[in-house]
Amino acid sequence: MDLDQEDAWDWIRNASPEELKELRFLLITDKLNAQQVNQIKEIAKVNLDLGIQTSADTWNQVDHMFDPTLLLFDGHLEEQYILTKGNIRVLHLYDPDYQLAFLSKIRNLQTLVIERWDPEWTGALPDDLPSLQRIVLIEPSIADLSSLGKQAK
Repeated sequence: MDLDQEDAWDWIRNASPEELKELRFLLITDKLNAQQVNQIKEIAKVNLDLGIQTSADTWNQVDHMFDPTLLLFDGHLEEQYILTKGNIRVLHLYDPDYQLAFLSKIRNLQTLVIERWDPEWTGALPDDLPSLQRIVLIEPSIADLSSLGKQAK
């Protein structure tokens, strides 16, 4: 559900808890007002592990409500906001400009997607990400695969 569309908010206002539980993915890119935050809380009450695509500003408004299985993130991902999320299986980072060492603390991470990755800014991936099974790189700035670290899988 794209929450940048006004009809999405209309649907949420009228949805039953059962319908809210059926949501699988939220796209939240705009800052939320107080009423929208309250509506998001209603979703989180019944569906705290749905996938989320968001930016840093909006994530700060909703991170305490959800433990997503899928997180698509644009902006500076603060380590403290992600480490309490034990459910993340898929993480998509767009153009990260921060160290990625914290990835070793995401115990259930199975798929890592990094768009426009430059290891000169972020450093290499930490060695031995225990659950990692897939790495997808989109438009990376790497000359060889050494920046991927030594992964068991």
